[in-house]
Amino acid sequence: MTDRNGTPDVFIVEPRLWTLRGHELDHVIEFARAAKAQAPGRRVVVLTPPPDEALAGRLRQTKTIDLTVPCFKHRRYVEDDGGPFDILKKSVEDAASLRAAVHRHRSGRRVTLFFTTFGLHAMLMVAFLRLTSPWLRVRTIGILRKNPVTIAGQFSRKYTLFSQSVLARPFWKLATGRTLAFTDSHILQRVQRERLGLETALVPVLTPGVWDLPPDGDGPASRSGGPVTVGFIGEPGAGRGFDLFVLTALAMEQERRSGQVEFLAVMLPGYEVTPDAVHCVDALRQGLPGMRLELRWMPTPADFVAQMKRADILWNVYAPWVFHQGTSGRLVHGMCLGKKIVCSRWEWAVEAVRPCSMVRFVDERLEQTVAAVRALLASEVDEASRQEVRRWRQTYSREAWDRFVTDALERSDDDLG
Repeated sequence: MTDRNGTPDVFIVEPRLWTLRGHELDHVIEFARAAKAQAPGRRVVVLTPPPDEALAGRLRQTKTIDLTVPCFKHRRYVEDDGGPFDILKKSVEDAASLRAAVHRHRSGRRVTLFFTTFGLHAMLMVAFLRLTSPWLRVRTIGILRKNPVTIAGQFSRKYTLFSQSVLARPFWKLATGRTLAFTDSHILQRVQRERLGLETALVPVLTPGVWDLPPDGDGPASRSGGPVTVGFIGEPGAGRGFDLFVLTALAMEQERRSGQVEFLAVMLPGYEVTPDAVHCVDALRQGLPGMRLELRWMPTPADFVAQMKRADILWNVYAPWVFHQGTSGRLVHGMCLGKKIVCSRWEWAVEAVRPCSMVRFVDERLEQTVAAVRALLASEVDEASRQEVRRWRQTYSREAWDRFVTDALERSDDDLG
């Protein structure tokens, strides 16, 4: 048992982590690493759904994770998009699994729960855990990534129901009390403070794939000879601008045929594409000049970044509802890598990027994306771009992430002590 002055256990709670796909694993591994560095004697326990064989092997090989526990019964992606009663029902179910795992594997009465994605589901799960285990001292750390405000400016009715209604208010206090809330967008930080009454701190976007880059990097490299590669890296799912990427390539036929530019899409072998974008995949497979599709596994941040490095211009055009006030890891990676970027004109991105020649902001319109690619083809490397690369590498460095983990755990330990 952990004595009175011992270090509380950390339970990393990730109900979505069941395969090597996605960024959830990066957060689990890097939080565990930083937690061990901050307190080597601390126990780190990871709670997941039943993992596949590849993920289970990877977690067993991670030395900073003391124990991995299949906690949640279902391999499902729990979001805040469902109805309030559906969210409540799933929170009750998962709270029972969470309580059983924590009670069985804790080494004392004090535990810290870390959620890489904190939202209504996780908040209510914590509330039920505290309600049913009042003798257990629980401190929660969560990264709030979801935007409770729609593009039209309407505040989420579900958040209003759980945070302000008389019947749900006691559960909201159980969920948010003794909770350290973080967000990686200063815009969302303001929204959460003003509309939810949550005091949140800023956390850097996790970018382990670029941490080995020197802090004083150059901007976009000048090229001589060969086509400039415009790269779409990742899933072509809903809202990711894949159809516009292909349409832009088709519209720039003259530049492609003359060898000035090529359009490269790199996807996972098991990619999912929306029905209305199937014809875009077919267009890439036709072998048209300057248009290629490659299927590659990218199980680690280094694999993902290796594919991003192949592009001279990164495609980062999303539907407005995806990131209009939140962050984009692809933009952060691209800026740290010193890549030219075609980027959506959403609020966070425009405020985050200082004026320089390496980024062109666009709306979801073909004429704008074509003009942006052509402008980037002709742009020269300027000093402002070099300064931006240095600033982004410092802001999203390993040291910045470790400072976040250390500060969060020290505050948690002090509160539980």
